[in-house]
Amino acid sequence: MTSLNNKYTNNRSMNGLINIYADNIEATNSVVNDSLTVGGVDINDIVNQVETNTINLTGITYDGSALPVPRTTIDNELYTNSTIVCGGALTVDNSLICHSLVEIEGKTTINDDIDMTGTLTIHNPINPTEVINVYYSDPMYGFVFSLEVPGKYMYFLVKDPSGSYKSFQFNYEQVYTNLFTYINNWLTLSYNNHIILGDANNTGVWFGASQKYIPNNLDTSGLVFYNKGLNNYTVFYTNFTHNDLSNVETPTLRMNYANIWSKVKHICEDGIDITGNIRLGPSYNCILYYQSGGAISNGLRIENQNSNDYTNLYSLDSSSTLVNTFRTHYTGVYSLVPFTCEGTSTFNGDAEFNAFVAMNSTLSINSNIVANSTTITPIELSYLDGTIGNIQTQLNAKINATSNNTFTGTNTFSNTVTFTGNVIANSLTLTPIELSYIDGTTSNIQTQLDSKSGLSSNNTYTGTNTFNNNITLTGNMNVGIGGTTSISPAELACLLGTTSNIQSTMIMKANVASSNTFTATNTFSNTVNFTGTNTFSNTVTFTGTNTFSSITFNDASVQTTAYTNTKNTKLDAIGTVVTATLTTGTLTSGGFYKAGNITLTAGTWIINTNACFSVITGTTTIGQLLTCPSTSSTSVGGTSRLSINQLNSQTFGIGSQWVLTSSNIYIPTVSTIYYCLVQASFGTASRLQFASGNSRFEAYRIA
Repeated sequence: MTSLNNKYTNNRSMNGLINIYADNIEATNSVVNDSLTVGGVDINDIVNQVETNTINLTGITYDGSALPVPRTTIDNELYTNSTIVCGGALTVDNSLICHSLVEIEGKTTINDDIDMTGTLTIHNPINPTEVINVYYSDPMYGFVFSLEVPGKYMYFLVKDPSGSYKSFQFNYEQVYTNLFTYINNWLTLSYNNHIILGDANNTGVWFGASQKYIPNNLDTSGLVFYNKGLNNYTVFYTNFTHNDLSNVETPTLRMNYANIWSKVKHICEDGIDITGNIRLGPSYNCILYYQSGGAISNGLRIENQNSNDYTNLYSLDSSSTLVNTFRTHYTGVYSLVPFTCEGTSTFNGDAEFNAFVAMNSTLSINSNIVANSTTITPIELSYLDGTIGNIQTQLNAKINATSNNTFTGTNTFSNTVTFTGNVIANSLTLTPIELSYIDGTTSNIQTQLDSKSGLSSNNTYTGTNTFNNNITLTGNMNVGIGGTTSISPAELACLLGTTSNIQSTMIMKANVASSNTFTATNTFSNTVNFTGTNTFSNTVTFTGTNTFSSITFNDASVQTTAYTNTKNTKLDAIGTVVTATLTTGTLTSGGFYKAGNITLTAGTWIINTNACFSVITGTTTIGQLLTCPSTSSTSVGGTSRLSINQLNSQTFGIGSQWVLTSSNIYIPTVSTIYYCLVQASFGTASRLQFASGNSRFEAYRIA
């Protein structure tokens, strides 16, 4: 055993290996009594370079058959005011106190506290130039872990109960952890940055869902949620769930790019603005929407598209019982409670009232009323006009027109008197017919008769004669010079209804057996048969039933095939028909296919779409089918109204076929091109086709 003799060194590196070529050397209190060789050099030559201060070196061994292992073991406290540089392993079984730089290139084991004032530098054992520094920084107001290797990660690892590591890691681009993260304070994300639920990379590409805040006042800004799934042209949903009172997770709201489904009722504490349709029922066959326009069928519309179903209104009565108050059906309208009309009411069909009806304004009746099983016509009902009291009371005070009445004294009749029986006057019996002959007389009848022509013989009138009353001809009338022209009563009756010169009027009339040209505004109120070619330059109104051989309009865009006398064949009114030429094509999943187009001038049109889809080879899964008219040839645009068939990714084989139909009103203000767009989401490519043979895209002008 050899001891070091009271030599103290400070500010010297201990490079992990003190090359002491001796066995079982113990140094206590740094006392050296004899010569000691370290690395072939007498330690007395370097003792001034090494100072030990309460350092016990025990059990340092050396295997002479191999190079010494660079290891430094200190069984007591290591304390220094200067730099510690260790080129190999360092083991300290007690505290390590250093107020300057510590550089350790090998494994370091410290079994007690580390007390440092400077920088702790840890080297990569494979490449010592790669280091991490730990130090305190006043400019940064705290301690700093500084990884000095570009592009490397900083890892923090911890084992779970199964022995697997959980990590928190980051580099200059991103932070990653597979730990459950709990934040007990605010989490602040700057404007226009995403919170990604899914996957993302450092180039800004992400999949799944995201949330961010866009700080402007556009309707697409503010707090924004995005859901693009895996970006593979598949429908992805955004779902909201809540636990109910039984703590069971319950779906409440689901949405995708096309629809929103609510599983719970909505409570709105303010108004609801809806620009589209409200669809009700399991098949969405009850539709509530607003349709603009001045027609009586426009405004707020409720459409019940289930055959034979009723539309009902319910209200709570005074006992909070739900009562059916109003019901509509294609066969009629039913009010189940007293009905009060405070405005003008018009019933053009049958109306049946089984309860009290209060009319506070005009009631127009264009058909019969059935009261107490008795039918009353509108004309009969009009007889009530002018009554001022109970009719039966007034009738009881009147003359009985069905039996004899005797009047004595002077009687004054202020209104019309109708006699159905004879009148006895001056002992002479006058029948009602005989009495009616007095009608129209203005003076003594006999005096007038004496001055009249005889009707039982021929009469000749010369000069100008004025007849102030009706003339009845039972024989011919001879007119002209010498009375050579004979006119029969039947021929004379043809003058009935004429209001001006007959020849002038006839010249202005059309010849129905040949071609005609109409240049003024014409109205045909009765049946007209046109057998020739007819040209209309101005407005023509037909209110009767008309048959046409050929009609020519100055506006060449008007098709005569649009006009018909048969109800609902095409249009009841005059209009233009425009039909597109459609092209068969193989569809690409998720992409729009332009099947054809039509050009519409300014006006009001009905566009009808029949789009046929078919599987042409193999089998494929189909998510949904869509068609619509659009002012864009590549996407849904303008006032497009979609027709969609949700097939929910079912599998279909070759020959499967679907036809989507729609019919909606469009009102272009200028000449506009409308494209027939179709779209489908499906699995296997090139297996779904748009079939033009079973499809149609056409428009009818109605105004």
